Amino acid sequence: MDNLSYRNQEAEVHGYTPLNLDDMQGTDVPSDFEFEALFGDIIQLEVIDENEHGEVFRNGIYLKQDVTQKMWRKGRVKLAGPQAQAAGLKVGDIVGYPSDRGLQMVLSGKKKYVFLNMERIFGKLKT
Repeated sequence: MDNLSYRNQEAEVHGYTPLNLDDMQGTDVPSDFEFEALFGDIIQLEVIDENEHGEVFRNGIYLKQDVTQKMWRKGRVKLAGPQAQAAGLKVGDIVGYPSDRGLQMVLSGKKKYVFLNMERIFGKLKT
């Protein structure tokens, strides 16, 4: 059984609907929230491939995100729920993910984070 099927089956057993952060895009996460732990398969990533102007670094140049809505992005795992940890993700791992998924958060006007479900992560990247 794959991870997604297991997660949905587990959710049905407990009587709740699986959380899909893609459905929550556009929702503001208060910038004064600091998470201590995450639950389930949720992952908090620090966005690490973007400058202060919102441009994404690729192949030695910065690209405006409005050039393309869909980009591969890089993030550093800040927090991972127990299911994500069981799948092998740990704090500090660098991962690839799609820019058009997840729930974004800007903390203290400086650092940008994104919350994703485990299934949205493409994989760990070599550092």
